Amino acid sequence: MLIGRLPATSVSEAEALVSKIITYEITPVVGDWNKNVLFFSDNNDDYNSFAELTDSLIVNYLSDDFHLTNIDLNNYDDPATAKQDVLDAINRGCLIANYFGRGGIEFLAKERMLANTDVATLTNGIKQPFFVMLSCLNGFFHHAQTPECLAETLVKSNSNGARACFSPSGFAIPGVLSSMAEKLYDTAFQMNVSELGTLTFQSRLGGIGAGAPFYDHIEFFNLFGDPASHLRMGANAISVNLQIKVDYRIVGVDFFDGDPLMNTSDVLINIAAPGVIIDPSCIQLTLNKRPVSSTQFVLTPSNDDPAYQYQIKFPLQTLRAGKYSLQIVVINPLSQVQRTTKQFQFTLYSTLALDQVLNYPNPTPGSTTFTYFVISNTIVNVSLKIYTIAGRLINQINGLPGAIGYNQYRWDGLDGDLDELANGVYFYKLIAKSGSESNEVVQRLIIMR
Repeated sequence: MLIGRLPATSVSEAEALVSKIITYEITPVVGDWNKNVLFFSDNNDDYNSFAELTDSLIVNYLSDDFHLTNIDLNNYDDPATAKQDVLDAINRGCLIANYFGRGGIEFLAKERMLANTDVATLTNGIKQPFFVMLSCLNGFFHHAQTPECLAETLVKSNSNGARACFSPSGFAIPGVLSSMAEKLYDTAFQMNVSELGTLTFQSRLGGIGAGAPFYDHIEFFNLFGDPASHLRMGANAISVNLQIKVDYRIVGVDFFDGDPLMNTSDVLINIAAPGVIIDPSCIQLTLNKRPVSSTQFVLTPSNDDPAYQYQIKFPLQTLRAGKYSLQIVVINPLSQVQRTTKQFQFTLYSTLALDQVLNYPNPTPGSTTFTYFVISNTIVNVSLKIYTIAGRLINQINGLPGAIGYNQYRWDGLDGDLDELANGVYFYKLIAKSGSESNEVVQRLIIMR
């Protein structure tokens, strides 16, 4: 799940943040400010050359299409001049503002190339950058004595500041930061992914590649902003949001990767692309990495939700039982470079089935909760039988929840005579029946007090 933090401490602040996000998304790009990128770096120390680390990112990932402002504090006799150059670059508008160097909760660099106190002076309006802070502590939102970290101040600034920040709440290692930045920019500029949640998730994967000792970087780097927002790359950039539903369930909300489905289900993909005409040529569907012909899905205006303009219906009735990965790509008809991607995995069944059956805790001192998925076209009858290891039935419980999808049942750990079970290994059988169809699953249960 892609997660972002909106740093609101009141209803009015939350409303202002949401309004700022929506305004950015729906306001057309005027001019070419979103071709500007700002990279600025701290002066070097005995261990790190932040300028070289920054230059490596620029050389390897930025194309000539961008207008680069590269501010290296090593080249300035007066830090105040460097600060002013940073503020000027932000005020001109830029797609990304990337800082590499030392920092604190409220500032970037000891010389304060950018600080909380500077944010109120910004005049960049709608031309807000996505800040990537390759530093320390600038996202320390939970400090007991500091009201706001720099990332919070930038994101909360009304009508100015940053549209989002990717910032650390801990102390970071420059080498790990390089790996994370490389993964982020490779995803953005080589794979043409614009969604902030996906970019920052991929960046964390880059941190994993740095090795187990640095896994804490994955945890203390936070996205301040909406993970569904997009970088506005290109003069013809558009805002596209995708919502995938399986029948009535929303993927990522009440349906998750790998969940089971009956092959009578339909996949519905809602597309929000205000002011843009989307036709089948803009849609790329792949199933298990194989292209899906445009004759196999239907694209229509959306009547499902007023927030979405189009809907794709992809029926699953012709598919065989098995595991599938479905990917949707929406191509911006005004700029073939911009693509919005979403995917999910599911397991397909053609007959009544029980899936993902387990109980927790297991071992248990007594009571335990059974969880399971029912895959069916209708509500089914579910029963539970408990057996000793020798196969003797000691309890049978009928009338367990049998709704389509996820179910759970809490068992008190007693046998049919309402006595506690002795310590040991037992077996349980979960049985689902609907008409002439039935399915059962047998699992092991351990009682340990």
